Amino acid sequence: MGPTHPDVALTLNDFAILNLTNGKVNEAERLYLQAVDTFRAVFGKDHPDYAQALRNLADFYEKVGQMSLANSHRAVAAAIRKDASHH
Repeated sequence: MGPTHPDVALTLNDFAILNLTNGKVNEAERLYLQAVDTFRAVFGKDHPDYAQALRNLADFYEKVGQMSLANSHRAVAAAIRKDASHH
């Protein structure tokens, strides 16, 4: 399994959650961003799994009080999901 395998992206997301729970906000952000990048590399920018990764990142930003970033990522995720539902 290489660095662009979907399971790697899921694991990165899980580690991000763990780091956030333990108060390691900077590390959590780095891992969420890496998970987003990995999902995009694996599935492309129009895939629902990429949209979910963006939603997870948006939830992170909301939890740390960065509402502008949260809303931005949430809007992109919603647009991807909307487009995917029309295919």
